[in-house]
Amino acid sequence: MRPVQLRCEYRRSPLGIDQIYPRLSWKLKAEGKNRKQKAYQILVSSSEENIRRNKGDLWNSGMVVSDQSINIKYQGKNLESRMICWWKVRIWD
Repeated sequence: MRPVQLRCEYRRSPLGIDQIYPRLSWKLKAEGKNRKQKAYQILVSSSEENIRRNKGDLWNSGMVVSDQSINIKYQGKNLESRMICWWKVRIWD
């Protein structure tokens, strides 16, 4: 099982997001029946290099026990105007 179709404020490639706490969402792709997300971890980084290294320098949610995958509110460091961020999500089933 893996997360697909990651979205920020309902957009695939969001530009010009004016939300202080943008909402993040994803869908799940799984083989087999009865597979369900049990927990997630969101990493948000100020650089592509950091996100590749699994370093969430803006936000690391830690492991959150939840099946929620829609409209997760960003809870990291303050975002600045014109700031470019990268994010990824890890899930457990």
